Amino acid sequence: MFDISFSSANGEPSDSVRITAATYEWLAKSAFSKIGGESIETEIYLDEENVILPLVELNQDIRSSVQENFQRSNHQ
Repeated sequence: MFDISFSSANGEPSDSVRITAATYEWLAKSAFSKIGGESIETEIYLDEENVILPLVELNQDIRSSVQENFQRSNHQ
């Protein structure tokens, strides 16, 4: 199992989605992996420690693209 975490820019707790290895592989090969945007080294508090991760901000255009990809996958 894999977790995908979505963190807010305003410091609210993150939301996570748990997916299987098969779903992760499908996502990696789908348009989801091309969500766009440049990753920015960002310090966040994760698992009781501060870590720096390359994060992509999901602006409205990118959010819409991610939602469309998930909706398409639910209809297949």
